[in-house]
Amino acid sequence: MTQVPDDYTDLLTDDGHSFMMLTTLMGDGSPVVTPIWFTVEGDSYLIITHPDSIKANNMRERPNVAFAILHEGNMMRYIAVRGIASEALEMDAKAVQAQIVRKYEGHDPTIERDETVFRITPGKTSAFDYSDYVA
Repeated sequence: MTQVPDDYTDLLTDDGHSFMMLTTLMGDGSPVVTPIWFTVEGDSYLIITHPDSIKANNMRERPNVAFAILHEGNMMRYIAVRGIASEALEMDAKAVQAQIVRKYEGHDPTIERDETVFRITPGKTSAFDYSDYVA
């Protein structure tokens, strides 16, 4: 991923230990934060969600999103991204779902859910490491 510093790319690997804290916007402008599994394709982030979920509706209506990706073993080191979400209707949602489930659970999905794929194209990426501030 071109915007992520080389020493932070470990947060994007398929080891299943990094999580996205996705922020979408409600119709009244209030933010909603959701922890979510993700994968990376080229310079984009892919997530899956139910087509009628709050976050799906929010991203369709208001595609500006923000998120942080942090590793469960060191939450003081993370990347923060602002970007644009778009529904990737051309993608095979079941294939992306299988890829993400393998990343986080280590096996193929045992339950197939009705999902849709959203692609998040980053606009601004920042990297932070506050490990030295922990007592």
